[in-house]
Amino acid sequence: MTTPIFDMPALGFNQTDFDLIVPRSVNRMEGRRTESRLYGTPYWQASWQIVPLTPTQAGTADAWIRKVLARGGVFKAYDTSRPRPIEAGRVPLTWVPDLTSITNDGQTVGISGVGNSFQFREGDYVAFRMSDLVVSLHSIAADAKANGVGVVSLIIDPALDTQHFTTSAVPIFEKPYCLMQPAEWRATKPIFGTSPSFSAQEVFFYEVEEEEEE
Repeated sequence: MTTPIFDMPALGFNQTDFDLIVPRSVNRMEGRRTESRLYGTPYWQASWQIVPLTPTQAGTADAWIRKVLARGGVFKAYDTSRPRPIEAGRVPLTWVPDLTSITNDGQTVGISGVGNSFQFREGDYVAFRMSDLVVSLHSIAADAKANGVGVVSLIIDPALDTQHFTTSAVPIFEKPYCLMQPAEWRATKPIFGTSPSFSAQEVFFYEVEEEEEE
């Protein structure tokens, strides 16, 4: 069954919470000592508050969430407060970058085709797209500057999953996204100024090889 993919509603947002969740367990030992253990795959969760809407716009917002939910779809979720590297300002990017290298631990990537001498800042985002349903979103962990021909090395969190992503993945800096499914939708209907809010969390669609029958 095909999973439909939707863009976020183009209605404007006045608040965004966008967080990386890293599953961990903490055990408290004697003598105030604690041990923590990471488990599972880190994932993103987010919530958005849409600006006050006219009745027509409110209908558009309602129709969007109903389509995503009723059709079993996902949407391209991004941090609307930082839709591109912060040094790019309000100008949409037109880069066509390539992923050239990935370290064994997936923590550092080499990318070409960005702006010559462009300055990335910690907290910027980059996504990597292997296919429509295999996408990974990351935060840039340290400032980095591209060289004079647009090549840059970026330290990212979480680390890129090298089991599912190779240098064939396409880097995305303009509205870098992951795929999410909505978890909650609130849209009270006052006479004027409906201001819906919604939350969602990341979902994964990694391909699993089927076992051969004996």
